[in-house]
Amino acid sequence: MPEIMNNMYDFTFKSITLDPNLKDFMCYILHAITRIDYNELIEGKFLNTYIPIKKKGDKVRVSDVILSTKNYIINIEANKDYYPGVFKKNNSYYQELLSRMYKQGQNYNLSKKVIQVNIDDFSIPRIKLKKAVSKYVLKELETNNKFIENDIEKYYIDLKYLEKISRKKDFKNLSRLDRYLLIFKLTDEEEIERLVEEDEIMKKIFRKIREMNEDEELIGAYVKEERDLMELNTRLSSAEKTGYDKGIIETAKKLIKNNVDINTVSKVTGLSKSKINSL
Repeated sequence: MPEIMNNMYDFTFKSITLDPNLKDFMCYILHAITRIDYNELIEGKFLNTYIPIKKKGDKVRVSDVILSTKNYIINIEANKDYYPGVFKKNNSYYQELLSRMYKQGQNYNLSKKVIQVNIDDFSIPRIKLKKAVSKYVLKELETNNKFIENDIEKYYIDLKYLEKISRKKDFKNLSRLDRYLLIFKLTDEEEIERLVEEDEIMKKIFRKIREMNEDEELIGAYVKEERDLMELNTRLSSAEKTGYDKGIIETAKKLIKNNVDINTVSKVTGLSKSKINSL
């Protein structure tokens, strides 16, 4: 069976999470991850995701999904691919929402708590957590004690790792949360159908996915976003390679300046002897 659209692209992710008929799906995920009362989440409202411009010259910033409840503002970010700065960008959304809550509250104690949930279609580079869901809060470095009146609360969902461990189980004995999260990752319709089983909420999601994959306008948007992302990744890769090459050359120059043997310079940098001589 042919593959369907990836549900981690901006418009496919929002088509699912912002559909009023599928609100119970996203609210269960948030409840299972954050332990916020499910009824409070269901009674909450999805907000305009445009973060207001503070001053002239500022860029319009758009977070993925924001859910406002009685006691919480939950910022949900779908990260399709990793690139340097992706978490700094998301952190700027988080800090801005936190700042807005303090300004709107009558005092700090009456402000809503701001939580960010990152759903990542990749494993965080250089961090081997070996878990699908991780929670981060502000702690003291040596004692590991949580900071008093802690405001920082962020969650990271590693869909890549989740899929890896799920396939080892052949999707059997998965938790309800695992099944719900895998909906964002899988692109094979038969696998999704196996994942759904008799869960009524997942059946609604499956119908939504099929509808999206029959909508020519959505398919066109998907192709455009996929191409834009490929172009961005190509540019980032080229920029990274250019920076790497410059760094190697600068290293070689310093070694030459310090009279290091040319064979050693070649071995350390990987540059040819003719290239080193030209420097």
